[in-house]
Amino acid sequence: MLRITATLALARAFAANAPRKLRAIALDLDGTLCNSAGVVTDATAAALAAFDGTIIIATGRGKSHAAGIAATLRDRGACVDALVCSDGAVAYAGDAYDELVFERVAAGNVVVPALQQISAVVPGVSFGAEINAADGIAVSSQTYLDTIERCNPYFFERMLKGKRPVDDFFATVAAAERVNWVRCIGSEENDGSGRLLAARPGV
Repeated sequence: MLRITATLALARAFAANAPRKLRAIALDLDGTLCNSAGVVTDATAAALAAFDGTIIIATGRGKSHAAGIAATLRDRGACVDALVCSDGAVAYAGDAYDELVFERVAAGNVVVPALQQISAVVPGVSFGAEINAADGIAVSSQTYLDTIERCNPYFFERMLKGKRPVDDFFATVAAAERVNWVRCIGSEENDGSGRLLAARPGV
């Protein structure tokens, strides 16, 4: 939902500043703009170069990765106008993608109480969180890493390989100035955590 909201904010900004009728395409990266090897093919780059409209990258990845892909496309004649990153938490425009167009993030000390409530309701739950752009992803336990590696090896290989759980996840997140997203994983698939959370509407 945040990706959609951020993309609409960008669309309004471009529509207000552009004399032509807006035509736009928003593309995810992994498995969409990029193939299974994480590469934008020549055919895809050529199609985007021929597109007479606004091109937006909308991804769960952080800004640096998205900007790197955008730079390679620019070298191949396709201009990416804007980036929606971190699952819609932030959106950037401008030649160097340094113009912040949209932001919806939370301070770590606001996020942690909710995570602690989830942890109390769902025994064995583990978390991953993107904090402070330079710090990347903080992970609460090896269970999180093992589950992602098993269920989404593509994401694991590109985002989590070599990561280790932080010593004190809640303290690490609480100290973060900004949290872009948090993902929760139950102790095992089909562990009923969804039903447990549904039974506690205040959580």
